[in-house]
Amino acid sequence: MSLFRFTFPKDKPASLLFDPSWTFSKTKSAEIAPMKDRRVSGHVDRHGWPGHEYWFAWEISADPTVGRVVKEVKTEKGKVPKTVYEFDAGKDNVLYLKVSLSRTSAEGARRNIDAEIPGWDFDGVLAANQAAWRELLGRVEAKGEPYQLKGLYTALYHLCFQPNLISDVDESDLYSTFSCWDTYRAAGPLYTILTPEYVPAFINSMLWHFDNNGYLPVWTLWGKDNQCMVGVHSVPMIVDAFLKGMGNGERGTGNGERVDWNKAWECVRTTLRENRGRYKANYDILDKYGYYPFDIVKDESVSRLLESCYDDACAARMAERLGKDEDAKFFRERSRTWTKCYDPSTGFIRARDSKGEWRDPFDPYQISHISHCDYTEGNAFHWNWHVMQDPDLLVEKLGGATAASRAAVWLQFKFAEPTKLSGYRWYTANDYEERDPRDWRFLGSNDGVNWLVVDMVYNFNATSDRNKLAFTAHF
Repeated sequence: MSLFRFTFPKDKPASLLFDPSWTFSKTKSAEIAPMKDRRVSGHVDRHGWPGHEYWFAWEISADPTVGRVVKEVKTEKGKVPKTVYEFDAGKDNVLYLKVSLSRTSAEGARRNIDAEIPGWDFDGVLAANQAAWRELLGRVEAKGEPYQLKGLYTALYHLCFQPNLISDVDESDLYSTFSCWDTYRAAGPLYTILTPEYVPAFINSMLWHFDNNGYLPVWTLWGKDNQCMVGVHSVPMIVDAFLKGMGNGERGTGNGERVDWNKAWECVRTTLRENRGRYKANYDILDKYGYYPFDIVKDESVSRLLESCYDDACAARMAERLGKDEDAKFFRERSRTWTKCYDPSTGFIRARDSKGEWRDPFDPYQISHISHCDYTEGNAFHWNWHVMQDPDLLVEKLGGATAASRAAVWLQFKFAEPTKLSGYRWYTANDYEERDPRDWRFLGSNDGVNWLVVDMVYNFNATSDRNKLAFTAHF
């Protein structure tokens, strides 16, 4: 639900373009009803990540004086008009617009407007919004330089910007945008500390997702799952809340909302045992081989294994607490199957095929994205540390604490001969180029003490040029 204020030049008409077909992806269909009593409503069905449909309602603060169709946009199921309206916005030429979305109906979107912002007090709505954010961000007190505080509170704002509430005002709270692969390590636990009153509703929304999709969230948008990442990391978020005693109806551990933890366990167990149409689950293969053979599971086989092992370890903790001894034993044992892909001759957790043979050739420096690769958005060095559930066993496999410490400084490893390094290996090359360094130096050393510049780049657009740069490093 949003309220906009538009201030137009006094010598120009107050006009708005209504285009329900606009989207980042392809529109299947879009309908818009004629304006009536300053209100417009309609429906959009679109492709995307994933595809979804929604209903909308708009309300304008002034009567239209002119309405004209400027273009008819073709969709898969017909045409939809793009309409420009001009309004009598008064002497100040200021126009207000309310916008509401609903996943159920246009009537639901209109009810959201009537309940959440019934009037036109823009300054009052703004002040209430600012006060709510001030209270939320004010839960963290910090000292530091201005740039440090700016970074901290911007990060906290991003933390609280999602998950998104997608339910109508007359429904129980339903949240989506659970990008669990990105958030389960830090954001998920932080919600239980900073915003515990929201956590039970988050968990119940995940259980709603199971009821409506057949499995717990992987990566959800608007109540649907795009299944784009590995693992099912709603599981650790559910287990974390359970082990902390949340969702028991007490205000100190939530908003008084209860979670049916026995149902939650059945959702966890089923999600981690059955594929249910998820193309990155393949639990039948995991249970047969004890790992994901790269000749059967073509993409991200090592990362899938490591992420699944962590989920299994979390499930084992929940099963133990609930007295589900047989389930606890199963998940505890499966959480250790990453050891089947640990290669003591190289010191890496790496891919092997259905016959037990290691992938050859093997380049631990090779970074990949999500397809035609063994590792997700990383390389063997990155993923070697993804045994968060059992670091002691990992240290043991690496040869003890001293050997593990040496492995941690992998950028100082010596090459036996000049090695060609692709630029893709040195930055993220994913999502946003702002995350990638534009000015950087690459240094090499033979002794770890004396370093020389091998390559340097200034004002380099890492994302667009990620597959173009290559250089030879001599160590």
